[in-house]
Amino acid sequence: MKIANLPISMRDGKTPEAWCGLLRDMHGMVVSPRAIRSAARKSGNFVSFGGKILLLPHHIDNISEVMAGDANQTSTSTTRSV
Repeated sequence: MKIANLPISMRDGKTPEAWCGLLRDMHGMVVSPRAIRSAARKSGNFVSFGGKILLLPHHIDNISEVMAGDANQTSTSTTRSV
């Protein structure tokens, strides 16, 4: 499918792999496609076409909040009082 055939609202969509490359290249962030895909599924922030995930910029905004929350949850759950 050519990008010209996509609805205007979908033209900024990218695969998790493409978002990983963009985040790495623009911001130096190393995030795996699997982590993005998992957070997208967990939060329901994605569009699916034939089993493939497409993420729009607002999905990434929401997913980053989910991932940050998971990181905070993990760091507080591993902290012990002495």
